[in-house]
Amino acid sequence: MAWESAPGVPLAGPQLCANLLNKQLNGNRTPQDLLHHLATEPLVKWSYNPGIGQNGKPRTTPPISQAALLQAFEQWMADGTPCPSN
Repeated sequence: MAWESAPGVPLAGPQLCANLLNKQLNGNRTPQDLLHHLATEPLVKWSYNPGIGQNGKPRTTPPISQAALLQAFEQWMADGTPCPSN
């Protein structure tokens, strides 16, 4: 599932939220399944320590730590997975 609308252009909050909850786009996962995926999927884990690119420069990492992502995701689930309206 893409978290970008185009390379380098992140999805806006409402669209990302809707996509996360859309089983046709999220690998047929429940929110609990998504949390497990974010915590254990090798590619997700790699994104937090992606090493050096072919150009010799460090690859870009997500803007927050994996622990912070998981904590925010757990809070979102506890809140009932609400999506912002705009």
